Amino acid sequence: MKKYVLILLVLCLTGLSAVAQTAAREEPVTSFGVKLAVAYECRPGDLSVWNLRYGLALDFLYQMAPDLYLGAEAGAFFGFHKLSFSDPDFDRVFASFPVHVTFTLCAGGFLFQAAGGVVADGQAVLVDGVLYASDFVFRFYPDFALRIGIGTMTGFYLKAGYTMTETGRFTFGLGLRLGLF
Repeated sequence: MKKYVLILLVLCLTGLSAVAQTAAREEPVTSFGVKLAVAYECRPGDLSVWNLRYGLALDFLYQMAPDLYLGAEAGAFFGFHKLSFSDPDFDRVFASFPVHVTFTLCAGGFLFQAAGGVVADGQAVLVDGVLYASDFVFRFYPDFALRIGIGTMTGFYLKAGYTMTETGRFTFGLGLRLGLF
């Protein structure tokens, strides 16, 4: 059964690549897009299921050369934390607001992107399930990311990132970029 699932997966990826290559021939000069992502933050000394972050970003790409784009993106990512699985309520809310400059290469139906910029990173304590916005404390940190994806203006991607906090933090995730126009 596993063999058939793997064969089906390879056929689907081949088909997506062929569609992406066809679409790559008609790449627009500019593109606005929406990125939906799920990421896991590897915090030193804190490996927990609660380090998942969910978010949304808006981006703009401008074609500098036939396959090279310069762009910018801004996003919002959130996550919740519990002390343990048996706790009925979350005890903290995390929020990150990254702003990046991006360099994107679209080749053969694949997307390769490097991003760098700053992230406003903060958290607030929930008191009996209530969030007080005044409890959020944000700090700004340098932030970098690499993305590799299938498809050019619309497609799936894998992300690896690093935020230069006091202890450093790596991020790994999956995402979908929808090119709006």
